[in-house]
Amino acid sequence: MDPIACENGHRLLALVERFPSLVRIFCGHNHNLTLTQYRQATIATLPATVHQVPYHHEDTRPYYDMSPPSCMMHRQVGEQWVSYQHSLAHYAGPWLYDESTSCPTEER
Repeated sequence: MDPIACENGHRLLALVERFPSLVRIFCGHNHNLTLTQYRQATIATLPATVHQVPYHHEDTRPYYDMSPPSCMMHRQVGEQWVSYQHSLAHYAGPWLYDESTSCPTEER
């Protein structure tokens, strides 16, 4: 996201190698949902509850956009954990499924 980056990333990866039961790592303050896999672990930077910062841009000036704020939620389902991005934007939903909106075809 910026020149600060992850200064000790090699140390984080060493922990993944040392602890095979470590399967998820969530890091905050990156203002963007970004996922990668290293060995058995999924590593994710999390979206922000304010503005977002695009993952890939070449411009070195500070930059952000007003994409909706969001956060990561985690829920245990039986023995498994499910993580999902939850929007914090105001909206009138939830909306009922409408095939003509979600799966439009030219026949209609």
